[in-house]
Amino acid sequence: MRGMSPPWDDKERYLRWIELLWDRHQISIREERRKEEVLDIFRHLAELSKRRVEAPHFPPSESLW
Repeated sequence: MRGMSPPWDDKERYLRWIELLWDRHQISIREERRKEEVLDIFRHLAELSKRRVEAPHFPPSESLW
């Protein structure tokens, strides 16, 4: 990966680079968890939408026209 190679010449910069990679990794993990939570909600909604629901019956009323 270009621009992501570790700067081997400076230990402090290298450690910062490793820390940055770790932070990005942790952000990716959190985003993946959030995505799964949202997908679970949609899966649940999809299951609910498959259930048959009877429409309520309202007796005919007199027309106001």
